[in-house]
Amino acid sequence: MKRNKVTLFNVTFDNLTMDEAVREIDNIIVQNKRHNKADFVVTPNVDHIVNIHKNRFFKEAYQKAALTLVDGAPIVFLSKVFNKSLKEKVSGSDLAPRLFELAQKKQYRVFIFGSLPGVADLAIKRIKEEHGYNFPMSSYSPPFGFESREDTLNECINIIKHPWC
Repeated sequence: MKRNKVTLFNVTFDNLTMDEAVREIDNIIVQNKRHNKADFVVTPNVDHIVNIHKNRFFKEAYQKAALTLVDGAPIVFLSKVFNKSLKEKVSGSDLAPRLFELAQKKQYRVFIFGSLPGVADLAIKRIKEEHGYNFPMSSYSPPFGFESREDTLNECINIIKHPWC
């Protein structure tokens, strides 16, 4: 699907509704499985846009995303002010439950990275219990400050690339 894009504040957003985003993510998963690739989706909010302009590495990471969805009502509002209307806010917190539904339907694997030790595991337990999901889920909580230690960062990258190894 050729996606409509909107550029605001030097960030190019994929102009998708929530339903369109879920379908596009499903397409990305299918293609990644077919071609043994890995992609990621970002949902920048105002704070992320500030960091994109301050931090070259943050900006480079966001530019490599397969999808950039708008996470913030202020950004959607300003898109209308600048006559570059974004369809709707597609925040990560609203997207996650929809992706869990997709994962259940298609039996996709889900990996949660981040948070304090035990928090992601508790979230997985609660998600599975409350919704009766049985798709594979795992997680990893890196130590605090992992991003500033190259050896730990490399270990985290390896875990993200191979979470079921």
